[in-house]
Amino acid sequence: MWEIRLAPGQRWRAHRHVLDYFWTAVTPGRSRQRTFDCTTREVTYLTGQTRHFHFGPGEYLLHDIENIGDTDLVFTTVEHLDSANAPLPVDADSGARDDNPAATARRRCSTAIPVGHCIRPRSMRSPA
Repeated sequence: MWEIRLAPGQRWRAHRHVLDYFWTAVTPGRSRQRTFDCTTREVTYLTGQTRHFHFGPGEYLLHDIENIGDTDLVFTTVEHLDSANAPLPVDADSGARDDNPAATARRRCSTAIPVGHCIRPRSMRSPA
């Protein structure tokens, strides 16, 4: 479980979810998200709004999130360790520690998605 807190205009780089999880909006607000398939969407959140995600073997969600509102955007996120996929390994260089929720959240980060661009997982890229 961890808290995600984004100030107005702040963007959290792309990260990958492989475990079943849910988030709950602690504050109301708006975000812009970009996903691996080049989809961009804007979302409005209400306080207490919750969304659940389930992933089968090998499935995942890769996205970034940017606060496009004018107040802090805060979520509580909980991952289920009894999911179909194993947890992602902790990058030794990430500084992730169990007692540091922000670092623990960063451990799931992967390639950054530059604004205006998208990325595709290796399995979806055309052979070189």
